[in-house]
Amino acid sequence: AHLPKPLPIYVNSLANVGMIYYKLGDYEKSLNYYLVSQKLEQESKQNYNPSYAKTLGNIGAIYFKLGKYQNSLEYYLQCELIMVRLYGKEHPSYAMTLFNIGGVFSKINELSKALQFFLRCEAIQRTALGVSHPSYINTIANIGGLYVRLGNRTKALEFGQLYKKLRN
Repeated sequence: AHLPKPLPIYVNSLANVGMIYYKLGDYEKSLNYYLVSQKLEQESKQNYNPSYAKTLGNIGAIYFKLGKYQNSLEYYLQCELIMVRLYGKEHPSYAMTLFNIGGVFSKINELSKALQFFLRCEAIQRTALGVSHPSYINTIANIGGLYVRLGNRTKALEFGQLYKKLRN
């Protein structure tokens, strides 16, 4: 059957069902709904807007949960391109995308790349959100943990102490 050009409401509904399955832990079903949503957004040329970027990010998150890290990275990188076009390089949503990309690199043990993305995220969050924001504090914790894995005790201690200070 041929579908008429999708309405944003229909595409959004598919994404909402995908999110429900994600929250229920059924990542395969969630992925199916998000992939249909993405395809319809592409076909209708609605693929450079916040909704589409969010869909790409959510697909990246699902692939991450499924352990398909290369697929996750691919979708997060697509999301990054759209986020920077929509918001610029100083926006908290762009920073979160950088954090997600860093998380994939961390998971696949490309620690230097992960660190680059986490540090870019941290700089944006510090300015845009402030040092008391939970997302910023979480990023600090992740950077500290990454420095531990890299064997840089000095930096690990520095970020660990900063994390402790910000949490109190």
